[in-house]
Amino acid sequence: MHAGGTPWRLAFSSHAELGSGLARSLATEHCCRIVAVADPRRAARKAAQADLGLSAPALYADCDATLRSVAADVLLVNTPSEPHCAQARAALERGLHVLVAKPITNSFRDAARLVRLARARRLKLAVEQQIRFNRDCRAVRDFVASGALGRIEPVHSPDSKPRRRARNLASLEQPALLEMSCHQFDALLAILPRAAREDRRRRRPSQLVRVPGPCMMNALIRLSGGVHVLYHGGFSAQADRLARDRAHPWRSVGRLASARRLRRGAR
Repeated sequence: MHAGGTPWRLAFSSHAELGSGLARSLATEHCCRIVAVADPRRAARKAAQADLGLSAPALYADCDATLRSVAADVLLVNTPSEPHCAQARAALERGLHVLVAKPITNSFRDAARLVRLARARRLKLAVEQQIRFNRDCRAVRDFVASGALGRIEPVHSPDSKPRRRARNLASLEQPALLEMSCHQFDALLAILPRAAREDRRRRRPSQLVRVPGPCMMNALIRLSGGVHVLYHGGFSAQADRLARDRAHPWRSVGRLASARRLRRGAR
């Protein structure tokens, strides 16, 4: 809620799978209320009306029309990644905070421009679906921060998942980086010791060596602070079997199990 106790007014761009699930969840919260949903698909607008109890005037086929017509505090963008930049920029320019699905944009330069715009307007610009906020990821972060493991130097970060249909990823130069690595890199920054993160804020360069490929990414990342990360991620036909056969270190069960084993070993 606002400082005065007024609920945040939320406008949604897209009522697809991710957007609709988030909207249904937030609709039960007292700190906010959904004032509009924009989606070009008639069926999606009808679903939003049924799911959220919205009246017809609160449903729009176009995000720009929503921003022009509705008094809102926050825009939540859950479209495919191509319109992320334009919609987030339009909302920031109108004085709205923005919560945008990952990746924030398909271009680093566009992302940097959005960050500068948000800072200039003193608005919040945040990215959804980051695992740093998950309970298990926070537990690992707190355990590492406790010092029980001593100085952290090597980190091995494998992750892969099945992707049956390429959809909009087929047109991206490095889909694994945008679709998968944004999760893991953000989690690494949350879990690694504070010294490494502070060094990054001093703009010491991180070095990235990758093997090019359309759907997999392999990297040796040397972070300041003496931390080395061996990263492998992307889309794999083997991912279903791997998830069943072992505790995946970046999945919820795997992270919690790893934390328990590390804690037992530190005693």
